[in-house]
This record gives sequence, structure tokens and C-alpha cells, in this order.
Amino acid sequence: ILSVLATIVSYATARNASTTLLNQWPMIMAHDAATTYLTPGIINNWAKTQPSGGMFGLLACGARAFDWRPTLAADGTVYMHHSAVVIKVPMAQAMDDLVRWANQNNSTSPHDLIVLSVVDCTLENKASGNCVQAVEQLLAARNITIVSRSDLQTMTAQQATQRAKHVGGGAVLACVNCVVDHYNPAVTCAGFGGGTAEESLIYTCYNDSSTKAYPLNRMWEYIHNVSTVGPPLDGSFYTTQTLWQESASDVTIGELHGSDLLKDESKSQLNLLLKDRITSGLWNVTRVGLVEINNVCDGGVALKRVLDGLP
Repeated sequence: ILSVLATIVSYATARNASTTLLNQWPMIMAHDAATTYLTPGIINNWAKTQPSGGMFGLLACGARAFDWRPTLAADGTVYMHHSAVVIKVPMAQAMDDLVRWANQNNSTSPHDLIVLSVVDCTLENKASGNCVQAVEQLLAARNITIVSRSDLQTMTAQQATQRAKHVGGGAVLACVNCVVDHYNPAVTCAGFGGGTAEESLIYTCYNDSSTKAYPLNRMWEYIHNVSTVGPPLDGSFYTTQTLWQESASDVTIGELHGSDLLKDESKSQLNLLLKDRITSGLWNVTRVGLVEINNVCDGGVALKRVLDGLP
């Protein structure tokens, strides 16, 4: 029975890289990836979506796509940000780490293609310059292939991997403002109200919570809706944000439970639940592109295996 189930899962998720468009090639995306460089703290705990460990750590944990948000400082240095929180690590350092991992891994399999999705490029002040131009120059200096939204319209995963092959090994590709993110702020781990009249006025997603069904069912509904819409016809990347969003209510309740964005994921085991929904057939991922998650090192490797079509 287990062998048959493994075969079904493999057929359901495996795709031909030479015929599958890149925006329908399943990849784990690290949400707000640069927050891996944030140090823990009262404020940072509700901005830090990824565990510490840098690009090497996130790649080792299964991430192959990165939600990347640069900001250009007045002195010309490109840093990163999560909303108003600036991550004071130069983007150049992070990209050097990414390229070094690609070179050491030295794989040109489409399953190891690295995609950098650059969004929300901001300026420290109006006199800082052109953020997008500064980012593109930084990437070009490291021989990272940059493609446009129009390039993606007909690009298969295999073509992307060949085009993105790095001179030192591996394949790294970047695109600026090429993603439809399907952001839904209502999909939080915790909040006030919800559920049935018999349930508590406060709900949480935690694995030991009697009210977890409410936020989980809302997450499953969100995933179903995004999967039904499917990929954009113009070839843009698109994400299914399979992560707990944050709100004022979520933060307030989370603080009362000693939680934060990383713990919301681990206490709910969301990444493991996603993997289980794929293997059980509850989530049809045949047209899924970027599966965007928090806390990638909690279950990311196992999730990547099923997205890659492996038992």
C-alpha cells in the first residue's frame, strides 16, 4: 500500500522540466528571506520569518526561491528590509553567499535552480538614487542572470536552468517585480472571534489548541482558492503564501502565548501539514509554482521532496 501511495504521489507532483513553464515549476520560496540575518529581539521576533543561518542555511533546508526586498541607503549600499525593519547586512554579502553555495553544490538540475524574486525595492530617502538599478548592477557584477517578465512567458524550467547556469557552477536567476504574491492578510495564526459559538473568543493555530480548526480551515480555503486560479498567463511567478500572516491581534495573542512568527509555524507544524496534504491528495499541486513558507528549516527538506515528486 505504501509503495502504491508513493507512486501516486510521485506521478501527481513530478513534472517534465523541458515542457513545464518555469512559473509552474514547484519551488519552496523563503518568505522575506533576508530576515535570516536579523538577530532575535522584541521587535525583530515579529519581523523575522526565517531562522538564522544565512543563505547557506536556507538553501540547505530546501529553499530554492527567495522573496527578496532590497533598500538603497544614502551612501549607496544596498541592504534589505521587512516593511520598516531594515536588515543591516549588505545585499552583496548575501549574494556572495548564494553564489558560493551554487558553486559548491554545482548542480544544474532544474530542482536546484535558484530564483531570486526582487520586490519592494525602496530608498532610504529621495536622494538615495535608483534602487532597482543598484540591485541589477550588484547582481550583474556576480554574473547572476537577470530575466524580465516577458522572458518568463514561454520559458520552461529547463530553459531557465540552462540560461541561468553560473560560470562557477549551479544555476542562479533573478527577476525584478515579476511575481503575483496572492497576499491575504486575514490568514493569521491567532485572533479574536471565529469558529463556532461554543469555541473560545480567542483562537490560535497551535497544535495543542482546541481552536486550531478555525485558522487551519481558513488556510486550506486560501490554498484551494489560489490553486484554482492557477498561474498567470503572462508567465509571471506566482506564490501560494502558505504561511501565517501577522496582524495586531495575532501579535497581541502571540505575545501572551510566548510566540512569534517562527514559533507560530513550529507550534502549528504548518510546513509538515502542507507536506501531508500533498501526499494524501488533499492539495492538488499540479499547477503550483512558488510555495512560500516561513521557518523553512522546520520541515522544508521533506516538503521539497514531495514538490520534486519524490516519495
